[in-house]
Amino acid sequence: MELKINPDIERFIQPLNEAQFETLKRGIQKDGLLSPIEVMFDGTIIDGHHRYRACKELKIKPEIRIVEKIKTVEEAIDYTYKVNIIRRHMNPYQIVEWAQRKLLREEQEKAKYRQTELAKEQRPLPSKEGKGETAEIVAKEVGLGRATLERGLKVIEKASEETKEKLRKGELAIGGVYEQLRLLEEIPIEKQDEIKEKLQSEELTMGELGRIVRISKAVTGILDEIPENIKEEAMKEIGKTLWTSAISLEEVKYRIASAQGNPTPLKRITIQGDIFKDETDATSFAKKCGGKFITKTTLWVLEVDPYLYEKVKSNVQTS
Repeated sequence: MELKINPDIERFIQPLNEAQFETLKRGIQKDGLLSPIEVMFDGTIIDGHHRYRACKELKIKPEIRIVEKIKTVEEAIDYTYKVNIIRRHMNPYQIVEWAQRKLLREEQEKAKYRQTELAKEQRPLPSKEGKGETAEIVAKEVGLGRATLERGLKVIEKASEETKEKLRKGELAIGGVYEQLRLLEEIPIEKQDEIKEKLQSEELTMGELGRIVRISKAVTGILDEIPENIKEEAMKEIGKTLWTSAISLEEVKYRIASAQGNPTPLKRITIQGDIFKDETDATSFAKKCGGKFITKTTLWVLEVDPYLYEKVKSNVQTS
């Protein structure tokens, strides 16, 4: 019988890294195949994918056992799930993938029922639970929290295949991927591809993405409260940084104040050290920051526009 691998079944097998696979090969080479490879009637492997590959590389003909009761791929997946969950070989994402299939089968059963005469007569849906298996019931059955299952289902729906494969290998966690997807949904569609590329290249961290979303949403709220003509003028500059790492509330306040023809409220700061030669130097710096020099004691005291100050300061320590 020719053995074959079905990708839909294989995805529920915990991957081995190179070192683990080499250890498996050495064990088979030394002691032989201790457990037969379990297959369906047509040679599709149900359990023993790694052992099969090891035998193939070692040019060893593996012993097989046909599991007669398994007739379909769905039955094989259920069997694989139960075997690997007992061995603790499945990570949370793989469990969610299995749970999704179980929920889908439940929905398909309900759909078939709705098309029967029983549905027309409004009889209750036959089911072990009476009302069918809800996500909560399935979550308990597979040993996951309801929130983890729902987040995992969202990840299955929205994540890329590359991300899903990393989840199956345990390189990523459901929570982190879900949070990234949640934040991306907050970003305008036209900006999402750019943000995704920066995340993938690690140019942007999750923490920075959270900051961008938080501040940009706050800015959008502020802009919605001002007259349209002021908003249009302010957006000429704000639009360049909105939904990017460069966004800052200080700039937004400055741009809106400028569009309204009003000065931004100044902020009093103190600067330590011999950063300025004299009061004239300090006054010049303060003017560049849209403010003024106040006094010099043990510290330099200035009043500045917060946004302009951030733009012009260079190696200045504030306290």
